[in-house]
Amino acid sequence: HKCDECESKFANKNGLRIHVESIHLNIKYPCDRCEFQSTRKIGLDQHIKNVHGGGINFNCESCDLFF
Repeated sequence: HKCDECESKFANKNGLRIHVESIHLNIKYPCDRCEFQSTRKIGLDQHIKNVHGGGINFNCESCDLFF
C-alpha cells in the first residue's frame, strides 16, 4: 500500500492509515499530564500506564485539585 502523498509503502492499510494521519494530517494523541504526544491511541494508552500509573485523572470542579 503506497502513500499518495509521498514515496512511503506499507504492508497493510492500517500502517498506511497511521502514516497518513500522523505525518500528513498531523493527528496526534496528547497526554493530558505531560508534553508527550503519540501518533497512535494505543501508544498514548501505553504511555499513561507506564509513566503515570495508568489511572484516569480527575479534575475537581469545586477546587483546583487534580489527581
